Amino acid sequence: MGGIIKKKKTKKRTRLSPELRREQLVEIGAQLFAERPFSDVWIEQVADAAGVSRGLVYHYFPNKRDFYAAVVRHGAQDTLRITAPDPELPPLQRLRDSLDHFLEYVEQRENVFRAIHRGQHSSDEAVRAAVRESRDEQAERIIAHLGPPVESTPTLMLALEGWMHFNESVVLDWLETREIGRDVVLDLMTGSLVGILISAMRADGTAELPEMLEELQLQLQQASATV
Repeated sequence: MGGIIKKKKTKKRTRLSPELRREQLVEIGAQLFAERPFSDVWIEQVADAAGVSRGLVYHYFPNKRDFYAAVVRHGAQDTLRITAPDPELPPLQRLRDSLDHFLEYVEQRENVFRAIHRGQHSSDEAVRAAVRESRDEQAERIIAHLGPPVESTPTLMLALEGWMHFNESVVLDWLETREIGRDVVLDLMTGSLVGILISAMRADGTAELPEMLEELQLQLQQASATV
C-alpha cells in the first residue's frame, strides 16, 4: 500500500495594498532590530514573519541598509508621537513627562538606539538623514510650544541640535552603566534644555523671554529649593 504524501503547510499570504505592506514590513523590522543587533537580523526573517517571499521585501527595499533606514524613520516618527507634550500639564511637568516617555521608549529599544547613534551604520547617509529630519522636527516643535514671539533662528536651531546630541550621549552612557538614577537623567535633560534655550535667546538679543520659558525657569528654581 503506497504511503500518503503530506503537503507541507505554508503560511497563507494576506493581500495588502503597497502602502500597508510596506508599513507591515517596517514594523516587523522595528521589532526585530529592537530584539537583536543589526548583524543578526536577516531579510529572510522579515519575509517569514510577514508571510511573504524574500523577493517581495527586496521589491520595497533594495538592500538591508535601505530597509534599516526606513526602520529608523519609522522609529523617529514613533518618538515624535509618544513624546507629544500634554497641554493639560503644568510646563515643567509637561516637559518631564515628554522626556520620561522618550526614556521609556529608548529603554524598550536599546539595540536600535545604540545602532543608530553608535553602531556600524550610524554614519550611513540614509540613517544620518533620517536622524537629522527627526531632530529638525523635534526642534521646531519645541519652538512652537514656547509660543510667540519666539521664532526659529539659526542660533536657536543650533542650540537645540546641540541639546539633542547631549541627550543622546547621556542616554547612551546611562544605558551602558546605569551609574545614576533615571530621575537624575531626567533632571539633566530638563535643566539643560531650559538653560540652553535661555542662552540661545540671549545670544539672539531677545529682550524678554516667552512666558512659557519664564514659568519653566521659575518652576525649576522652586524645585531646586525644595531638594
